Amino acid sequence: MQEDLENNKWIDINIGLASVSSGIIKIKKNLKDYSEELGWEINVDNKGHVNEEGVRMFNIDIRPNGGKISPEELREKKDFIEGLSVSVLRDIIFFGRENELPDKLTIGWFAYKNEDKINILNIIFGEVLHIECDLKKAIKLERENPNLFKKAFGISLKSWYKENLNKLDKIFVNSEDKKGAEGIIKILEDSGIEKIVLLKKNILERLF
Repeated sequence: MQEDLENNKWIDINIGLASVSSGIIKIKKNLKDYSEELGWEINVDNKGHVNEEGVRMFNIDIRPNGGKISPEELREKKDFIEGLSVSVLRDIIFFGRENELPDKLTIGWFAYKNEDKINILNIIFGEVLHIECDLKKAIKLERENPNLFKKAFGISLKSWYKENLNKLDKIFVNSEDKKGAEGIIKILEDSGIEKIVLLKKNILERLF
């Protein structure tokens, strides 16, 4: 039986931040209203992790019951979820220094292999909204329903793939950028993205 990629819940999502132990209760209280607006639950990592400064930090987030949503649900709630993420940044992280909040929040997307050897797509919005899913399923969904994928995830894996292919096609590219592009290309191809072979341009055309 074919999986219903559009409506099955296979996307991990949360809005969260890290805090020292003394700030957990206050942040949980501040996140309560946001969790109720979404109908999500508050989750606290009780083990914590030690950051670069040697301070133990604890992740506190709000997430759907069960931790996952479907692409269709993400599409429907995307603007609302991103709006709440901005509110978390403004009212909690940048509280008292709202003028430092960037006018445009960064969106980063990454791909990596997890401990279970599954290729993962990771998207971070404004450093507080985290979205992760099976990269193979994401590629398949984009192939089958590119409009839904674009509206739900806000990116195009096909375009990301082409961008990195173009990096390798440049005459001058530093070793770090080349290694990064090759890594992205490999994990996308290993996950089933449709391979593209760029036609090499004439060297004279590229120079002049």
